[in-house]
Amino acid sequence: MSADIGCAAPKPIVQQPFIRQQVVLALADIVEGLAVFRVWNLLATTDIRLRYRRTTLGAFWVTLSMGVFVAAISLVFGGLFQIDAARFVPFLTAGFILWGLLSNAISGSCLAFVNNEEFIKCQKMPFSIYIYRVLWENIIIMGHNAVIYIVVMFIFHVNFSSTQFLFIPGIFLLLMNILWVMFVLGPVCARYRDMPQIVANILQVAFYVTPIIWEPSLLAGRRSMIVDWNPLYYIIEVARAPLLGAVPPASAWLVSVILMVFGWLFALTVFALCRRRLSYWI
Repeated sequence: MSADIGCAAPKPIVQQPFIRQQVVLALADIVEGLAVFRVWNLLATTDIRLRYRRTTLGAFWVTLSMGVFVAAISLVFGGLFQIDAARFVPFLTAGFILWGLLSNAISGSCLAFVNNEEFIKCQKMPFSIYIYRVLWENIIIMGHNAVIYIVVMFIFHVNFSSTQFLFIPGIFLLLMNILWVMFVLGPVCARYRDMPQIVANILQVAFYVTPIIWEPSLLAGRRSMIVDWNPLYYIIEVARAPLLGAVPPASAWLVSVILMVFGWLFALTVFALCRRRLSYWI
């Protein structure tokens, strides 16, 4: 009699598909990195201190330079297009502060992993920490730049209203859209070192074709397509309009939400496929 009688035949091990497994690991990496706020907060604040060490104003030098830029653009463009300063200066200030957050965070993400080569190769930590580090650093700087917006509010008598509380969901959508782009560009730029220069050039062009230093109402007819088909306009507008006391248009909410959902699906896939090779690419 066979010795195997009474024993169940071993069941074949069903392995999880590779891509699905990597997506789960990538998602766990993103959540674990988010949980260790103290780590990327310390790294971000240290970066700011080191960048402006032994200076009198510290990080407020960025605020001062932005204030000078806003004043100069207000004088030139306001006079050139004969725009009411009480309307244009708050528009310019809010837009430029938000654009600074977006452009600096995205460009910084291109080197997020490359600049942290020592940490990645010496310590086992979630890769997402280095993305959060870049984003948090720019959020802190945006907080410093908010001083300019407050000053402009007092000078031009921008009244505070309950509508401005819409800034909270608006900035959330903006940050979530910035973050998924960072999770795409971080690994891709670590693999292809020409990408940071390409991204920098794209952002430079995008700045001029996005209503930041000019109002959308200046374009009419077919030229309005520059605004209508520009996704950056919508994700900026959803946070800028509340700062100006206006309700963002429904299209801004819709486009921002759609970009966030599909963008994160794409970013999760890219991060999942690239994550296990990051240590070799840097």
